[in-house]
Amino acid sequence: MLVGSLVAVSAIAMAIAHFGYDVPIQNNDTGRPATSAEVISIISLFVGGGLLFVILGFLLRRWSLSATNGS
Repeated sequence: MLVGSLVAVSAIAMAIAHFGYDVPIQNNDTGRPATSAEVISIISLFVGGGLLFVILGFLLRRWSLSATNGS
C-alpha cells in the first residue's frame, strides 16, 4: 500500500510540475520534449498502477485479517 501511494503521489507531483510550472519532460526516444498527450498517458499509467497497488493492498489486508479471526 505504501509503495502504491508513493508511486501515485510522485506521478501527481510530476503532473503538477509539468502542467502547473511548465517543467519540460524529455522523451528518451526522440530526445525532444514530450507532448502533452504523452505526458498524460504516462502519468495516468503511473497513477493507475499506484492506485491498483493500494487497492490490492487493502484487499489483501482485509482478507488476511478475516482469515486470522476465523470469520
